[in-house]
Amino acid sequence: MTATDSTRSRRLGSRIAKTLFAAGLLSVCLVTFGVFWLGAREPREHSVRTERVLAVPVDSVWARLLDFEAYPAWRQELAGVKVEESAGDTLVYQEYVASKPGMRFRVEQQQAPSLLVVRNISEKFPLDLLWTWELEALPEGCRVRLSESGAVNSVTLRFYYRYVNSNSYMIEKRLSQLAESFTPS
Repeated sequence: MTATDSTRSRRLGSRIAKTLFAAGLLSVCLVTFGVFWLGAREPREHSVRTERVLAVPVDSVWARLLDFEAYPAWRQELAGVKVEESAGDTLVYQEYVASKPGMRFRVEQQQAPSLLVVRNISEKFPLDLLWTWELEALPEGCRVRLSESGAVNSVTLRFYYRYVNSNSYMIEKRLSQLAESFTPS
């Protein structure tokens, strides 16, 4: 190989590297634009609801929902929960995911044993969401309804909830976790 061939080879390699870099950068820009564009097209406000009948007394389900610090026993994604405040009717708790703080919640409404409403009050999460648990006693156990409503302020989160991990999936998962927590292991 001559010096001229070596120079040509380096130039060709350099051009290929620059072309690949430009193509990669363009791809990242297009994906980012696509995420923002699709997320911006999704509605800011949303509401989803699901329900399930459990062969468990309503008082047992109510007790499980109010035992916030025991949530990690049936919600596998949680590493811990700490009740931060409990003054009068106001209760605030912090969820921890893999030892890092996750969302903070405030109990907005509580009517034993049929209604529990909690709101996300985390400043670092661009979500203004309300989760409503409704329990109805039945002869065979109880009906549990879970609804999520509110606003997703971030367009990237709107994209995520629409195309990656839907809101209905999340509340279905939560209800399944609750039901499974009553199944003997």
